[in-house]
Amino acid sequence: MANKLRFRKSSLMVLVSGAMLLVVMFWLLLTVFGYFVDYSRQVSDLKPKLARLQGLVSVEQTMLNAVSEVDYQLENLVLDADIESSRLGTQVQQKSRDIFRDTGMVVSGSQVAKPTETEQFLKIGVTLNIEGTLEDLELALLEVIHERPLMLIDEIEVTPERRHRNSREQKIGASIKLYSLQLRGDHE
Repeated sequence: MANKLRFRKSSLMVLVSGAMLLVVMFWLLLTVFGYFVDYSRQVSDLKPKLARLQGLVSVEQTMLNAVSEVDYQLENLVLDADIESSRLGTQVQQKSRDIFRDTGMVVSGSQVAKPTETEQFLKIGVTLNIEGTLEDLELALLEVIHERPLMLIDEIEVTPERRHRNSREQKIGASIKLYSLQLRGDHE
């Protein structure tokens, strides 16, 4: 009987040990499966991000070309950032005087305004006092529009002058404020 009891105890021990081993194996299997599900979810979350990165890499050269084009166009639209603003003011003044003179206007005076700062640009302004015909003024304004670097019109004040008896053209006097932009040196 003692042998039977020992046999039963050892069978019970083997059975309990086997059951514990199965529970541990089941727990390990569930843990590994949990890790697998978690990693699968993380990989699924990364797929759209990787696709976006691949898209960016594939258009990198196009983007670099676009940046170069923007830089080139900006250089054609604004004044040189390396030149002192007072010197640029004189250049803008001379260029604007030339435009109005070349279209038949008489420039009776001009003045460079103090440069004003915006977030990215320095505004170089000029005020001109001019005389001539309305047609000459129109031609001059068309020239201003096509000027590069850009020359922008800030304000125009036009006053008609008295007609002389023998004159068919209406003479005008005008005060016009123009400005050009200089990219600030600290902007990158």
